[in-house]
Amino acid sequence: MSDELKVFQYTFNESNTTPKKRLPNIFITYRKEMMKKKPHNMPMTEYSRLVSKWWKELSEPKKSELQR
Repeated sequence: MSDELKVFQYTFNESNTTPKKRLPNIFITYRKEMMKKKPHNMPMTEYSRLVSKWWKELSEPKKSELQR
């Protein structure tokens, strides 16, 4: 073994420690926008079903527009 002590300088960059947040998927973005239009007297579960149905009926080109 060597009697030498080696010292290395290390800098800690905090910006790299936070994980990148994933972007919400297209349906989540769509649903969030549709929730702004929700009637106040309609239960959330019922409205969520409607939004899901509308999403399924939405054409692929329209869905891809929402992604941008």
